[in-house]
Amino acid sequence: MKFLLASLLVGCPALSQALTLYATHYSGHLYTLEFDPVKQKIQVKHKQDDCGISPSWLTIDRESKTLYCLDESGNAVSGISGNLTTYLIAADGMLAKQVQVKTLPGAVHGTVYGKDKKFIALANYGSGAVETFSLPLHNSQGNLQSFLFGSAKGASQPHAAYVDPVTKSFLWVPDLGADLIRVYSIDQETGQLALCPDVPPAKPGSGPRHAAFITGPGGSSRMYVANEKSNSLSVFDVNYGGNFDKRTEDMSTLFGKRYPPRLVKRSAPLFCPTVKHKEEIVFDNVKPDTKANLAEIRAVDNRHLYVSLRGDKFFANFDSIFHLSVGGHGNESTESIESSSRVTASSSQIPFHTGTARDPGSTKSCEETHSTGNTRPTESSTKAPKETHTTQGTNQTVQKRTDIPTSSRNDGPKSTAFVTSTGEQTEQNERSGPTDSHNDESIHNGEIKVHRYPSYGSIPRTFDISPDGRYLAIGNQFSANIAIVHRNPKTGELGGILTVISLPPKGSEQSWNGISSVIWG
Repeated sequence: MKFLLASLLVGCPALSQALTLYATHYSGHLYTLEFDPVKQKIQVKHKQDDCGISPSWLTIDRESKTLYCLDESGNAVSGISGNLTTYLIAADGMLAKQVQVKTLPGAVHGTVYGKDKKFIALANYGSGAVETFSLPLHNSQGNLQSFLFGSAKGASQPHAAYVDPVTKSFLWVPDLGADLIRVYSIDQETGQLALCPDVPPAKPGSGPRHAAFITGPGGSSRMYVANEKSNSLSVFDVNYGGNFDKRTEDMSTLFGKRYPPRLVKRSAPLFCPTVKHKEEIVFDNVKPDTKANLAEIRAVDNRHLYVSLRGDKFFANFDSIFHLSVGGHGNESTESIESSSRVTASSSQIPFHTGTARDPGSTKSCEETHSTGNTRPTESSTKAPKETHTTQGTNQTVQKRTDIPTSSRNDGPKSTAFVTSTGEQTEQNERSGPTDSHNDESIHNGEIKVHRYPSYGSIPRTFDISPDGRYLAIGNQFSANIAIVHRNPKTGELGGILTVISLPPKGSEQSWNGISSVIWG
């Protein structure tokens, strides 16, 4: 089978090249990994421990060939700092450490922003703060700006930071503890941030964690927020014209210092986006306030959303990855959530398997043959790699609605109760039993059709789609493994698992160790 796959890849040199990934582990490790699509193997090229005590997140700037590693360590009470480290990426993917600076404690996410990407913003979960740095970093450099909101009893827990995809002029920060989304206006030249009005949750207690954007025509976008506490996706329409915040002062703004918050006067009204909640997307049998909760969310090609669910063990001991085909926001040629009561997606996928080579007589194009993972395996190709096995599940539902349910959801796995826009409770029909290793979640009358896949591990805290769109790397925190699966760039559907690597030690609810982030080079 390996010879067959290698032969088919002769005409596809781009697909036969090894790909680089980077991953962090809460035990202090930063890994450089190499994935070989031909041999379908992943291996460690290098391991280093110079990012910090608890590496939590990786941000990559492929243009400058720079990798930024965030360290979640530190303590706000005792004044112990975390770290931000930069690495130069060599031609072979290896990392050379450049500069390390001190940060506020508990950094868990970061993004580069501003003109020519001259700045980086960090979400500091542990200290309840957002801070920025000028780039490139230099030794003993302090932060450019910091916003401290207070972390006592989880009052503020910023969990991510995103640059607005349409204007590049706003920074969006889901704050899990404060239960809102903070919005900042960006000065492209200086990197200075100014607070816009916060975006309140669709329902109190949602706990926004991460977000993703789908852009549309006319200078608009749609923001999908993964809520850790309510286990729902909040959908917001974002517009950028004619909204001015006339407040005369910013709260909690500090410039390069770490003192108690103070007020900074504004010289002029601030231009801010207009945000309107549109709907909630709720996953069946994924109830709020349970050990299972939403974690990562990614948008690809303005048409596909992927969301990970930690701790549900839906596929035996494996947790879940959801794929939602949302279409282009406002794109009339593509069926989308807001314009259709049913979003269609193919249900003709094969069971998860290893090995995806087509029959030698196939007339499929190079891209079709080796990028989809939706090919029938030969007998020898169905052997699962270590730590994986074929899994099956039952059909479930995902609901979209413009209201927030006020009644309790049915606990049974075979039926779902929800409140429609008129407030009338509706009962879904009993779902069928196990049919495949993924689940086609067919929904009607204002609901969404999605696919549900195994994460091939426990607690999928992180995942990333390769730049060419052909592979999904899933970082499972507690099982401390990284699984690589096929992805069809055209349909967005996930195919067979190609390989998996274990990077111990494993994590648990007691240690909270394990894989913290994974990203393609």
